[in-house]
Amino acid sequence: MRILRYFWTQAWLNFKSLNAIFNPEEFILLDLGYPIISMTFYVLLAAYSFNPASLTHWVVGNAFLLCINVCIFTMGQSINAERAQGRLRTVVTAPTSDLQFLLAKGFFPILMEFVTVLVGFVIGGWIFHIDLSQIAWVPLIGCILAGMASATAFGLFLATFSLVTDSMHFILNFVATGLFILTGANFPVTQLPLFWRGVSQVLPLTHSIQAASQVTAGRTSGVLGNVLWELGLTVVYFALATVAIKFCERYARKHATLEMF
Repeated sequence: MRILRYFWTQAWLNFKSLNAIFNPEEFILLDLGYPIISMTFYVLLAAYSFNPASLTHWVVGNAFLLCINVCIFTMGQSINAERAQGRLRTVVTAPTSDLQFLLAKGFFPILMEFVTVLVGFVIGGWIFHIDLSQIAWVPLIGCILAGMASATAFGLFLATFSLVTDSMHFILNFVATGLFILTGANFPVTQLPLFWRGVSQVLPLTHSIQAASQVTAGRTSGVLGNVLWELGLTVVYFALATVAIKFCERYARKHATLEMF
């Protein structure tokens, strides 16, 4: 209970410190306005590129990609933010697990991003005339949670490399662009070259987007398999993050990269 209380307090104080300067209107526009405009752009691009009979798949895929801002960028830049504030040495030497600290920083933003993905899907459905009344919402929410879990674990894994490189902005933007292309949100996975088709299968969001597309199309076959695969990737990426942060900490101490900008 003490650990949970500490985690909750740390998560809330961090979230409050980041958003206390905004009034409710600014917060809503920042968290919903820009992401939905971005989603609308990519859906319109898909509409004119592929001329599909229905835009449901692209609305689903791009709604999922809204979580990249938090799950990839916020998590990936967490260590850089601590370095900029001069707290990184304290974080590394503190008795609290570094991964627990990073998860606490992203906990409330990820909750808000879950709402953003869900609301983004509803607004996208309204804009592009998708019948939302026939959708099984419980399985869809399960797909969203599975996708965000794997994306968060992937972001944690990427964040560990902030200890040993000063090029995280390049790395995170490169990865985010890859997710836009390879997860099937904007380009069908089946049209990718064979090698990149294989890479897409081990990336977060690919299987949750496929599962959500099946749910919105009224199909149940394969949904559970895709969700389980996404949850399996969550476990794998979290395990990789656990190993990588220990390795990167040792490397950072040895090569004096903790304060590297």
